[in-house]
This record gives sequence, structure tokens and C-alpha cells, in this order.
Amino acid sequence: MVELLNDIVKYAREYGAIRIIPKIDIDSLIAAGLLWKNLEEHNISATINFDLKLVVEETDIPTVLINLPKPEEAEENKQLFNLVYNGKESVSAYVAYFLDKLFITSSWEKLLALVPGIYYGLDGEEGFPGLEKQLLKEIKENLSIKFGFKFWGRDRVGLQKAIYRTLIPFLPGYTGDAENVNNLLENVLGKTSGLTKYVSIEDDEKLAARFLEKLVKGMKIDFNTAKRIARKLLGNIYVATLNNKIVELNEFIGSSLVFISIKKNNLYYIPLLSIDKELLFQILTIYEEIIDSLCLDISLAINTYIESKKEQTIIEIEEGLARPEIIVEIIKSIDENTRKMPLIVSINGEYLTTVDELLRIGNEPSTVYSNCDAVQLCRVDKHGNLIRS
Repeated sequence: MVELLNDIVKYAREYGAIRIIPKIDIDSLIAAGLLWKNLEEHNISATINFDLKLVVEETDIPTVLINLPKPEEAEENKQLFNLVYNGKESVSAYVAYFLDKLFITSSWEKLLALVPGIYYGLDGEEGFPGLEKQLLKEIKENLSIKFGFKFWGRDRVGLQKAIYRTLIPFLPGYTGDAENVNNLLENVLGKTSGLTKYVSIEDDEKLAARFLEKLVKGMKIDFNTAKRIARKLLGNIYVATLNNKIVELNEFIGSSLVFISIKKNNLYYIPLLSIDKELLFQILTIYEEIIDSLCLDISLAINTYIESKKEQTIIEIEEGLARPEIIVEIIKSIDENTRKMPLIVSINGEYLTTVDELLRIGNEPSTVYSNCDAVQLCRVDKHGNLIRS
């Protein structure tokens, strides 16, 4: 991929401009922002666009797809590039690492590039296997790392709220259910929920094991799935110091996913993080205002899906969301989806799904790209058939 990035920068310089089209996910949006910022700073005109129709209809403009496949008929188009997550390191890490060699990137850009690798869960027992490891070495003075349960906002809001708010991985029976969370903590700790904010269960190996056992047994889903979910919860917790403020990166990831989903055009702000870290705090503020009520609404919809024994293909959200991505990501966190239909999210009377879901079930990229709208909202009928936007 390094050679490909080199080709992209070389081609953009020769042509004088380039278009970047990311998929709607954390890795693609951050990578797009990093690439756009650095090209613009070095007098190479770059634009970020989300309209996939352009890939099919405007083939003479140099374009970079991020985590999106080339249409089959465009395989020989030398002006169309695609950067794709390879399972070892995120596209964001590749972009940041390469651009640092070429242009020199800031510690903030490197920290931002680390975020998708955390979301992908790439940091195993031996750390990151790919370029995130190198990025981490260069920013470690601004970052603290500890092993524990990766509940969203654990250090900031305490254990009770953090369990309630954790949407990915979704915790059936706990996410969005304050009573069950309180019962769990009182059962394990013998304390009222109000006293659990500063408890560090990881400091006591026996207590941590008991907590994990009770957590798994209390999940309202089959035991094997509950164990798989619990394994995703354990890992490194990354805490950054930014502008003299403490930011837990797992919570930032969660807040960004929520922020993208509550308004259809919020996705435009995520790439801008590359030039304005204050946006991070604005996203966290908006998240804080809505997350508790949103968790309740989402949990009702996801629990209904689970109770259907995962046979339900339409998930209804009455309010709070404008996009389907976070629902699809939640389902992926609890279910290995092998259905022949896409997951469909009913929002404001419309049936929506994601580009990924449509590609997963075998649609040709050109068909998907031609039918989804300018911000990658893909409308379908109740059977999952595409409706042109």
C-alpha cells in the first residue's frame, strides 16, 4: 500500500487535483481527513466527497476510494485508486505513517490515526502488529495505557453509566438498562451504584473474575455469544491528554459513531478533526447530551431483534437516529451475519441499509454506487431490494 500512496501523491501533483471518497466508518473518514489536509497544505488541491455515483459517472477525475472496492468495469482505470483495510493495520495508520515520511505529520494526526486500530481491536496481548505500533512509540508521552474493561467513558463517568452506555460491543440486558446494571454491580461489589464510580475492579483478580462471570451470565443472549461479547470488552484502555483535558479514546470512538448517526450530514465533520482537535470536544459534548436516552431507544430495538432469535431483518428505530451505520455495527458486534438479505433499519418511515451490507450480499459495486444517495444513504424496500436515490 505504501507504493500505492506514493502513486496517489505523485499523480495528484501531476494532475493538480484529486478527489477522495471514503466509506462511512471511523477508519475511512479519519484517513480521508488526513490525506486531504496534507495534500492541501502542500499545494495539491484535494476534495472529500461522499457521492458514490461519481465513481461511475465521472471517470476522468483522479479519485481515491477508501475502504470501497473498485467497480469491475473500472479495474483498468489508472485514475481510480483504492486504499483498503488489510486486517493488520488501519488505512488511517498507513496514511499517517506514509505522509509523515513525506511531509512530517503532527502528534495529533498520529494520535487520530491510532483511533481506528483501537476500534478494529488490533491491539492484542503483544500490542499492535502493524504500523500503529510505530505511531504509538512517537506519541506515547501524551498517552497512558492500562488493561481493563473497555466500557465507554469508564474513567470519566464511572462504571455504572459506562456499562449502560456501551453500545459496541452491545451488552444485551445491560446496555440501556440501568436497573440491570445496578443489580449487577450490587451483586458483585455489595455496594450501591452511587459508590461504584471510583471502584477499579481490575485491581483485584478475584473480583474481576467474579464480575466477568456475573456479567456473562446476566446477558440476555445465548451463553456462547455472551462469552464472545465479554472477550471483546477486555483490552487496553487508551487515555490521551489534549489541551490539558483527559480523553478516553474508547469513549471518543463511541461518541463519534453516535455523532455520525444522529444527523445524516454529520459525517462531514469527522475528516475535519485532522485540522481542528477542538471538534473532538464538541462531539463529546453533543454525545453527553443525548447518549443516555439514545441508549434506551437503541437497546429496545436491538433487544427486540435478539428476541426474534436474530431472524428479524428490519430493525425499527422510532427516533434519535438519521443513519443506519451504528445499528449495523452493533449487530455485527453480537452476531456473525450470514443472511442473504441486508440488515435494514427503519428510520422515519424509510428503509435504510449500508453500502457494506449491500456489497456483502453480492451486489455489484457499480449497482450500489449508482443507487445510494450523495451521502451514502442506501434506500431499500422491505425485501432489501435497492431503490434508486
